[in-house]
Amino acid sequence: MNLRNSIWSYNEFQIFFKINNSDELMNRSHVKLYIHFIFATKDRVNLLDCKHTREFNRYFNKIIRERECCLFSISIQPDHIHLLVGLNETYSISEFINEIKSISVKYIMEKEWCTEPFEWQEGYGAFSYSQSQIKKMNDFLYRQQEYHESVSSEKEFQEFRNRFRT
Repeated sequence: MNLRNSIWSYNEFQIFFKINNSDELMNRSHVKLYIHFIFATKDRVNLLDCKHTREFNRYFNKIIRERECCLFSISIQPDHIHLLVGLNETYSISEFINEIKSISVKYIMEKEWCTEPFEWQEGYGAFSYSQSQIKKMNDFLYRQQEYHESVSSEKEFQEFRNRFRT
């Protein structure tokens, strides 16, 4: 199941980060980073049950907003997650995703959504996008379930790596 309940519009993003205030022209940092994160369950085991998708979406939105970042889109698949995030200037990419992964493991364990210990794989993908590509990425993430009927998550990740030459 895939939901669009966490997507921010570009205008909401500008308001959230107070980008429109011309009095602050160079008195502070102005950063816009749109990062698409992909991370998988340990050994890519299908542990993420779609019956928890709504609650998981709300939780990710909450923990990302608490870090003064914004979640544009989320796609939760049985063995991996996609997050399209507007990252603020206070976080490095690795610091942000490691914190999100750590906190979400605790949440999944507290909820007892898995009968075995839950872990994310150590690595992750982080791919940057321009503002003009956000809608296209939102649409792609919205269609993830349909996409994975014909493409495995491993093949999808390899396609991203090839596209971004990582």
